Parts: sequence; C-alpha cells; structure tokens
Amino acid sequence: MIQMKTALAITQRNALVKQAVEIQEEETLAVLNSQKCNMIFYDIIILDSGTSLQYENVTCMAYNNGEWQITNNRVDNQGHGTSVLGLFPHQYKICIFQLDDSENESDHLRKIIEALEYVNENINCRVLLMSFGFIGYNSVFEKVCNNLSMKGIVIVSAFGNQGAITYPAAFESVIGVEGNPYIKDNSLFIVHTGGIVDVRARAGAFGKDNKYLYGNSFAAAFVALKLLSANKIFGSKNEALQFLSKCKGIAPINNCAIFPLNKENYTLLFNSDLMQYNISKVYDVKYASNIGREVVSLDGGKKYIVENIERVKWELFDTMILGHLRELNSIVGKNFKIELLEKCLKYNKNVISYDSQDMIDMEYKFLEKGLQFKYPKFQVESNYGKLHEFITPILAVIGTSKKQCKFTLQLQILRILKRMGADVGFLGTEPNSWLLGADYETPIGYESPANSKNGYDVILYLNYGMHQVDVKGKDIIITGAQSSFLPHNEYNIRQINLDSFSFLYGVKPDALILTVNITDSIEYIQRTISAIENLADCRVILIAINPFMPTYSYVLNDKRRKLREYEISEFKDRVNKIGLPVVVIGDLKYNDLIRTTILKNLTEGNYA
Repeated sequence: MIQMKTALAITQRNALVKQAVEIQEEETLAVLNSQKCNMIFYDIIILDSGTSLQYENVTCMAYNNGEWQITNNRVDNQGHGTSVLGLFPHQYKICIFQLDDSENESDHLRKIIEALEYVNENINCRVLLMSFGFIGYNSVFEKVCNNLSMKGIVIVSAFGNQGAITYPAAFESVIGVEGNPYIKDNSLFIVHTGGIVDVRARAGAFGKDNKYLYGNSFAAAFVALKLLSANKIFGSKNEALQFLSKCKGIAPINNCAIFPLNKENYTLLFNSDLMQYNISKVYDVKYASNIGREVVSLDGGKKYIVENIERVKWELFDTMILGHLRELNSIVGKNFKIELLEKCLKYNKNVISYDSQDMIDMEYKFLEKGLQFKYPKFQVESNYGKLHEFITPILAVIGTSKKQCKFTLQLQILRILKRMGADVGFLGTEPNSWLLGADYETPIGYESPANSKNGYDVILYLNYGMHQVDVKGKDIIITGAQSSFLPHNEYNIRQINLDSFSFLYGVKPDALILTVNITDSIEYIQRTISAIENLADCRVILIAINPFMPTYSYVLNDKRRKLREYEISEFKDRVNKIGLPVVVIGDLKYNDLIRTTILKNLTEGNYA
C-alpha cells in the first residue's frame, strides 16, 4: 500500500450485532431508565413526531430533564409519526423517539443527535428510520450516523419533499429515499448507484383513518418495512441495497446493447473490464461506415462487432445504452432518441442515456412498467453558497481542447494506482463514468445537465460531488475536466468554456495533469499552465500528449489519425523545454513515469 496523505480514518465495520436479552415485562419504567435499556433489541427504531397509538409492541421515548427517557405519555401533536408507525405490523418490536420540530433548528438537531447517541450506547436494532431532513450539513450528525452504521444498523431516511438535498438522507452511511408517484407497488424499489438518492419507492399510502398520505416519509417507511420482512440482520448498507434491488417488479440490468459507436461508447467498450454489466450488442448507423467493424477491449478479453441499428435483435439484451444523439439526429434527419426510447418501452428494455434533455416524462413511462431509466441529473446542496474543503489529495486532468482522451488518461491512472494497492476514489464528469466504476458522477460538458446552469451552481454541483467521494476515506481521488481550459481566441462566447473555471473551484485539485495536442503552440501551453496555477492553489505536475491528430469536423465517419512516432518525438522535444515530465496518453511505457510523478507530488511529506 502506498503511503498517501492522511485521509479520513476508516474503521472496519462490525458485521455482527450482539444478541440482546429480553427485558421482563414486570420491570418498571424507572428500572428500564436506570439501566438505560442497554440489553434491549428492537426490530426498528423510528425518529418522528411521536405516536398516539397504544400498541403493546411499541416503546416510546421522550426528552425530559435534559435526557431521553422511556415514557407512557404517548403524544403526537402533528400526527405524522402516528401515520408512519401505522404502516408497521404488530409483529415487530418498535421503539419511537418523540420529536418536536416546533423548536428552533439547532435545538431540534441537538436532540436528534442525542437520541442517536443514546441508541448507539444503549440499544440495538435492525433498522433505524428517520422521517425528516436538514438542508445544512453537520459533521457531528454524520459521525453519529456512521457509528450506528458500523454497529450493524441499517439507517433509512427520507429526503425533504421540496426537492432539496437534505441530511441525514444524503449521508454516505444512510439509505436516502425519494418517493415516486408512478410506483404503485409497496414492494417495488428502484435502487440507484452513483448518486445521492439510493432508493425510489412508492410515496403514498392510506392511513388508519382512510386518508391518503403522500410524501417521501412514507416511501422511506416502505423501504424500512421491506428490509424488516427479510427477517435478517444486514451487515451493511450495500447488502441492504442489494436485497432491495432484487425485490419484485424491477427489471434487472445484465446484458446491454450500445448505440451509437461514438467517443463515450468506444471508451466503454475499450474499458469493458471495469464494467459491472455485460455488453452483448453494439449498434451504429450505416452512414458511419462502422458496420462490421471489430472493437477489442484493452485487456484483449472481449471482441465486439458493430451491427446495423436497423436490425436490432431485441431478445439478446435487457438494457440499451444510448450515447449522445443530437448531432447524429441532425445529420441523418431522424430522431433516434425518441424512436429507440419508444421501442425500448415496447420491448420492455431498461435504458441508460447520456442525454438528460426532455427525459422526465419518459422516465415516468418506464417506471410505470417497472423498467430502469437512468440519465444524468443536476443535484446541488442548498447550503447558501458554502463550499466543502477536502482532506483527500485530488489529482485532476484538464486539457487544451475537447476530444483529447482525458477520460482514457483518468482510467489509465486509475489502473496504475490500483495495481500499487492504493484505494483510489474517482469522481467522473462523463455521463458513463458510473458504468466504469466511478464513486460519484457529475457530468459536465456536451449535452450535460450542467449546460443550462450558471457558473456558481456548477461549482456547488462539482463541489458536492467531490465531497461525496472525499468522505469515503480514499488514498487519492482522480477526476477530470471537459473541453479546453483557456480559449485559443476570443472571437465568440462559445469559445470560452466557463465550466472549466467552475471545475477548478468546485473540485479544488491539489495537482493537475495537462493534456495537449500536437497542434498547440508552446506559448499557449505555458499560458494555460500559468493561468491554472495563478487562478487556484494547485500546480501542473505533468503534460500528457493526445496520441491522435485533433479533428473538429461533423463527418460521421470522422476517424482520428493516430500520430506517427516521429511526430510525437519532435513535439515532445519542444514540450520538454517547459520543464515538466511529458508522457503520451495510452502508451504503457510511460506508466512508471506517471506513477513516480504522482508519488513525488502527492505523497505525504511532498504534498503541496
């Protein structure tokens, strides 16, 4: 294991929960409070507004005289906790903490944290359910949730109904739940990866008085109820999510078809060894001259033959991965996205799309049929502009233009560091990042959900994504920007990539690798390096040459020419004068230089 800069301490999760001893019924409340319930095991603990239900299987906790105590005085001034509790059968042993959110927010949060600390010190349970959310992040709140998770308790929390990112649902150790109006089955769950929403579930239910109740709280309750029905103790949040993903109604993702063979999808095929799903078919339009072409994965273990999209074999896959299609639609004069989405609905196929435009209505149609529908979404914290600082060293790849193999370089670095035994975090900014193992995904650039947002929102978006990776306690985090950093000229605003500036301030990299083209002048490269290092507290540590001659045409069969050895050698001699190590992207003979440069600049003792 390489010795990286100290990150968040990682404590091994205790997978086993100690068997608790039942408390005899004749013991008094005073005895229970004096013993602090340290031997009681509950099926579920609920933090809510309380309950007015006189169920024998329910223990109530109230905050009296500065501490949490068992009480016979069952109160619920809102009725919310009573409605949630009413969804759980009497067979489960339940403890509910009666909260009063009429207090100011700081006192309310303090009592919640004290309740969780009480649970951690005195009570065991299988599931803990929280039906509230705070907009602001609180590290003490997260720490106590982490402690409960490491104890073996699965924590389930609802996001706020207003659509904001709220806590504890957004904490890494918590299963964050959002309701969906198109899910009608209590046992139907859509489990997500690579985002803050872990599960989407039915959000409505009829209460005891036959009133229809709606909100994320009830979706979270359905998730908790399903976990209890397994009649087991889950060792971790991931184990619980795996169980939910196998529940009835959701079509699984196993075998994928890809369309078209564009830049992002070629990267997917080339690095298919990193994918958790199998790619069974690759399609493209006949006009691209790719039909019959063979694509081989990096490890040589898989070969793919490109077929005509007009002859799709729908029975051979369960999921279609749709790349960016706007340019293709424009050139061919056909709306491939709508046509293929409608056919996926017809043949009951899941969809993974790189585009996010006009997807909400279509998403509902897929959910109604129990199909998975994934596409990039823009999520930011409502934190009044506050930015996270990061403890993990961050290495970013940034470039002088688009189509420079920046994502390929990130995956190359990922492999190099993992072979050394490093625990590498990965924040992806490509729409297919999560398919290749990214810890979190914040797509920017072409056709991304960030395109319509202002620069400040993009900073918050990227900063929150990096925070989600930073709290995992990795040795190092890899990420990358899109397109160019500095414009080659200022003739049109479209040549100015403001997202690159947002990227720099959002992810706050400690070190950068600059990708360059053979057509870039040395003066322009030096100006880019100076701009980066003067705009932010970071430094460029290495220059990586794009191995292809850059092209910017709209021809469908726009196959890039690979640089010849003499071209690379001559350009490399000129770039060497800048005084930084120089490598060629994808050329394995430079792996040692990449590794030693990263170690020299980002290991403890040499860390800027």
